[in-house]
Amino acid sequence: MTTMRIHSRVAHLLDPATPDPWDIAKNSQPNSPDQRLGDGTYRGDSAYAKLIAAKVDTHTVKRGGLDYVWSTDPEIQNKSRGAWHQSAVGQVRYDSLATCGDNPQGQGTGAGDAPAVLAAENDLIWAEGLIQQGTPDLVTAATLINNTRVGPDRLGRPRGGASAAKPTFLPASAADGQAGLLQKLQYEQDVELPGSNAAPFYNQRRIDKLEPLTPHEMPVPAKELGVLKLSLYTCGGAAHPDGSCAAHPAPSAVVAALVTNAPQVWAEMQRQAQVHREINAILGPRRR
Repeated sequence: MTTMRIHSRVAHLLDPATPDPWDIAKNSQPNSPDQRLGDGTYRGDSAYAKLIAAKVDTHTVKRGGLDYVWSTDPEIQNKSRGAWHQSAVGQVRYDSLATCGDNPQGQGTGAGDAPAVLAAENDLIWAEGLIQQGTPDLVTAATLINNTRVGPDRLGRPRGGASAAKPTFLPASAADGQAGLLQKLQYEQDVELPGSNAAPFYNQRRIDKLEPLTPHEMPVPAKELGVLKLSLYTCGGAAHPDGSCAAHPAPSAVVAALVTNAPQVWAEMQRQAQVHREINAILGPRRR
């Protein structure tokens, strides 16, 4: 955790006192009911805690975050990129994989598995289907959500919730209606899944909760448009404040000419490559 910080919206979910969007005057050390953040102190090596300007967890019963840490250096990010990027909370869940020196996973730094898809992601997709289907199965959905909301997860690791030693953490989710369960499910998608893949972005996009002016999709690359004989176009900007894209305009004469010449260019490149291969075969290996 250095310049990479969690979105202020998610930091606010973890700790409601954290401002969203960012306001340094209102920032304070967290007191989260989710032990993935806890009080924001750092459970690992004190030397690394100094590097990321974090407080060391000195509690007899650990209160520091399992996945997230609060930094006293809150405005390290580029302010021009938006207040939502100014959170003082960052993720340390997988730092040992990058040889950062803190080793939160308890293994040799620079080693170990980096998940691309978590079991939790599958559980939450499954739970959402059970919540949204014609005849909801809220009991099974709550159980799937609690794998990470409470824990331990499917690998036996502690997660967000309460235990006998820590009764103040998140309580188990009950089958308390579709709306309540859906809210808890979306919380888990935001808090549990960052760091593995881009699932949180796509979840926010499909429920139309992206921040204003965020592109909903990337434009088709110019070369591919050329192959399709389509002109260039733009996304976002003043004309499309919701991040949508302009309709494909009619292909220009320039684009048509490029596409017409493309087969000839590829044929010439292939011919030259074949000539080089034949020359190398004749000359054999060369010493320098």
